[in-house]
Amino acid sequence: TQSTWGHISLQSGKHAMSALPERIAAFVRTDSAYRNSARALVQRTLLFPLAAFRVACLVALAVGLFVCLRLLRAFGLETPALVQKVAARTALFVLGFFRVEVDWRCGPSVRRSPPCLIVSSHTSYLDVLVHMALFGPSFVAKAATRHVPVIGRITEEMRCLYVNVERSPGAPSAVSGDRPSATEQIVARSRAAQRAPLPPLVIFPEGTTTNGTALLRFRSGAFVPGVAVLPVLIRYPHERFSPAWETLGFVTHLFCLASQITSRVVVTVLAPYVPSPDEVRRPELCAANVCALMARTAELPVSDATRHEK
Repeated sequence: TQSTWGHISLQSGKHAMSALPERIAAFVRTDSAYRNSARALVQRTLLFPLAAFRVACLVALAVGLFVCLRLLRAFGLETPALVQKVAARTALFVLGFFRVEVDWRCGPSVRRSPPCLIVSSHTSYLDVLVHMALFGPSFVAKAATRHVPVIGRITEEMRCLYVNVERSPGAPSAVSGDRPSATEQIVARSRAAQRAPLPPLVIFPEGTTTNGTALLRFRSGAFVPGVAVLPVLIRYPHERFSPAWETLGFVTHLFCLASQITSRVVVTVLAPYVPSPDEVRRPELCAANVCALMARTAELPVSDATRHEK
């Protein structure tokens, strides 16, 4: 079964998904029939050396990027976006994404200098590499990311913002009394970008990953600054293993992906969305309208599910 946005290659994939409660349908894997088949087991076994080699290359690349960023910092130099772009594109190539297919629906000036805020659909940790390859940005990341060896230091050099995604609704805006909320940091970052050149900030307003069959309703935090945002849609058309990061642990997912000879990623970059005066006053309205625009473009439904239901 195929659609403009992507396809589920299972013989009974959509039938199985339609039987699931609607609120969790976006969180199940769409490749279970293939992934649990004898064919997949044979492929993973035969291609394990390739997967191991690819993972080793990724580790070496991450360490190399870390060293490069530290050297730049030691000499008082800013990290050029080109460093991120080359490293991320190399990582994608190593994983079998030999091309990044991009549908630019914006002008050349936006490609050269995107708005300070980018809002993106979120399907996989691979989305980070895709954005790095295209824009050389910063990200809104989980606070725990900062403490991951090597990766945490890389995110610091990329000027990422760290937020506590586990805080329950109604909790104080600061974590441990001194960390601003995600919204407060986004507003501060957008104001700082108006005073001095900064990398664009990528935000995933769905708040979690999905399997790519729906968009979750956007949180409003990314739209509180009341500035133009750049909507970006990322999809991973697949016939066998899905790059979507659902239900599998990171190591398992990475090795399954690395044992697939080739994979595809398709990116749609829409024109910047400039909020109306009413949307500036009501960020939740802006969030809903941008979500609806992206859903129409992707021909996807909008789901009321949240990450708490995963």
